[in-house]
Amino acid sequence: MLISGPKSPGKCLNVFMRPLIDELKVLWETGFRTWDRYGEEYFTMKAAVMWTISDFPGLGMLGGIQTKGYKACPICLDDTDAKFSNGRMSYMGAPPQTRTTILVYKEIVSHRYPRLSLIKEKKSSHGINESKLCWTYKSIFWELPYWKKSRVRHALDVMHIEKNVCDNILGTILGFDGKSKDDLKARKTLEDMKIRKHLWPKKPRGTSGKPTLPYANYTVKPQFRLEVLDQIAAVQYPSGYAGSLKNKVNINDKKFYGLKTHNCHVLLQRVLPVVIRPYVANHVADAICDLSRFFQMLCARELKKSDVEQMQKDIILILCKLEAIFPPAFFTIMVHLCIHLPEQVFLTGPVHYTWMFPIERYVHTTYNDN
Repeated sequence: MLISGPKSPGKCLNVFMRPLIDELKVLWETGFRTWDRYGEEYFTMKAAVMWTISDFPGLGMLGGIQTKGYKACPICLDDTDAKFSNGRMSYMGAPPQTRTTILVYKEIVSHRYPRLSLIKEKKSSHGINESKLCWTYKSIFWELPYWKKSRVRHALDVMHIEKNVCDNILGTILGFDGKSKDDLKARKTLEDMKIRKHLWPKKPRGTSGKPTLPYANYTVKPQFRLEVLDQIAAVQYPSGYAGSLKNKVNINDKKFYGLKTHNCHVLLQRVLPVVIRPYVANHVADAICDLSRFFQMLCARELKKSDVEQMQKDIILILCKLEAIFPPAFFTIMVHLCIHLPEQVFLTGPVHYTWMFPIERYVHTTYNDN
């Protein structure tokens, strides 16, 4: 389905999805007479949508769910544990018990949605949506007769989650301007929370001048950042395994440019834990290695039930370790979603059936054909 125009349809997506949903209902209830070439006979074929696959903003449009603000988690819903401080949201703490699909459906049915022309989001003084519910509109997918019984309706995309987590780690550890989650606002949040006093901003003695930020042991010292980038750029991969990062590293600016999702996939799982170990504190390197191992297990081609159960326990401890290291601003919604990935794997199987790598490759092929 191609939607013309410079912007996405947003809350009007149901209008464009109507023909597809009508066909899906017929395909499930009536079926389609199909020829079986092997059995040489006709049969009635029926089909259902297992789940949708999209990036996180797309998930919000397809499901009518908030993807930012206090209730941005599509799994925790209204029980999302979020805090706002110094212009940023942080999602920390243990997740609540997952709601059943029947409870979610009852909540959606009981909620009264205003007409699109009358929707005016209530915002607090700091501009964050504080609506009582996390639903923006009733998705047209709920018209499918089997949708309210589905355990996974809109799959979390591991590809984009992994990229965002990698960007957070790289930007914070290497101190990239505009990418780091460890800046003046993050340090002021620590001061407001009255924790980690050694990291609070130091005010200058005079009346003018910017506050200075004390060194944090989870960052690479400025004199070693170029050395870290050189090591990452020098890594050689087996043929066909991954693309070289040499062209992605700008030595003069001491930054990465144009990192793709697969670059971050390889960086987080294979390269970063080894390269940064000599330059950060041991407990920081251990926590990042544990996170890297978690994604390695999550992205395995074959998974055992015992492995997934262990991942569910491990990710809780890993996030606890990271919360004790990084400032709250580090914990964006994409970092929070990691805790829900093992449960999704239980229901959908290996992540290769729910991530967007095949879709991205297909789109790239389409562009090349044109």
